[in-house]
Amino acid sequence: MWNCGDGGRQHRNSLVPAIVASASLVAAASPAHIQWARTPWTAIHQWTPLSANITLVRRPSDDVRNVSARWRILHLTDAHISLSEARDLHETGTRRMHSAFRVNNDRHLDRGAKRAPADTFKRLLELASHYTADAVVLTGDIVNFPHNETVQHVLNSLMASCRTPSGSRIPWVYTSGNHDWLVEGLARGRKEQRAFFRHKVLRPLYRGVRGSRPSLCGQEGEDCGMLELGHGSAGGRQNGKDESKLLILTLDTSMHEISSSQADFVWKQLSRGLPTILAVHVPLMLPGATPKDNKHVLCGDPRYGYGSDTSWHIERRERWPRSGSSPSTLRFVEDVVRRFAAPRGPLLGILGGHEHVHRADKVGRTLTPPLLNLRCHNTGHDQAPRCESESSSNAHVPGVPLLEGLVQYVTPPSCEGGHRLVEVRDSRFA
Repeated sequence: MWNCGDGGRQHRNSLVPAIVASASLVAAASPAHIQWARTPWTAIHQWTPLSANITLVRRPSDDVRNVSARWRILHLTDAHISLSEARDLHETGTRRMHSAFRVNNDRHLDRGAKRAPADTFKRLLELASHYTADAVVLTGDIVNFPHNETVQHVLNSLMASCRTPSGSRIPWVYTSGNHDWLVEGLARGRKEQRAFFRHKVLRPLYRGVRGSRPSLCGQEGEDCGMLELGHGSAGGRQNGKDESKLLILTLDTSMHEISSSQADFVWKQLSRGLPTILAVHVPLMLPGATPKDNKHVLCGDPRYGYGSDTSWHIERRERWPRSGSSPSTLRFVEDVVRRFAAPRGPLLGILGGHEHVHRADKVGRTLTPPLLNLRCHNTGHDQAPRCESESSSNAHVPGVPLLEGLVQYVTPPSCEGGHRLVEVRDSRFA
């Protein structure tokens, strides 16, 4: 686990949770009829505002020091990059967003520094190489508006930086945010703009793992996509076979909606029973987990609708629908809590952005944190004994609560140095 230390320098944290997720899924002909049974493993989480540790184990009491597989994920969201206004898109439709994000205060990576979001984005991508990440997850609003010049700049940064120290390519997955495809004041509806600009301008960003996605929805995976990670850096082999895999699913929630086809895609992937991370732009309003009075209206939020849309006039677009959230959206959000979430199902966590804050929405039960183990030495008759922690780098961080189940991690914006370094450790086969 990593977090942000003094002066914004990154360092490894000894925070390591144990997670045990179980997924015994009985697949029927239609995803809508899949019956979910409690899985034979579970997931344990510990986190800070810039990091998360998720450990897979068969039982919460298992020893987590012997890790058979490890995956590291760099989550970046809301970078809000634009190199200039794009008057070729609209005479004034890009001015507001470009002006708002010309220069931002770095609150996390190098606290106090002021720089353009494009420069901060490049610095954040360096973390992928530094920590030898297995994947980079981009959850929308990476650009301020859909302009080819800016998208090409982002693509070049990804191609140059998403490499291990040995030069191997680090794959990335991308799903769009509401600003990625919106040109303010353009005389087109939101659905039309999203369909056009995702395909015509944002298309290169969806190809970060071309050839690695066996299943997609949308022409290039715009609606949803999947990256399957192999056994990870620790090996992940049991009896000569690869036992450990991790799925990363992307789901476009940039219009606060989840369609039936998107839900079916997730159903089918989860029915494989593999540990899974879901990446979205607009987080889900998880019943019993997300605060009801949350500042932002989220996906599946009862407040979503025509009357609660306070940004339509500023963004010069059509208002949200009078009908509110679609039945497929509400059903999906309910299923996340009741069926998909570990240990009932294989969904370990959700990575989202949009809100420009850190928040952790917890679905599951809090476990007692481990006691601090100290070993003390006498240093002299008139001096207090010197004590050191005996906790290894694979032990849980004392005093930090453990959560068994699923956590939705809302990550701070990358334009302010925000990011989340997620480590998933598999201790089921130790």
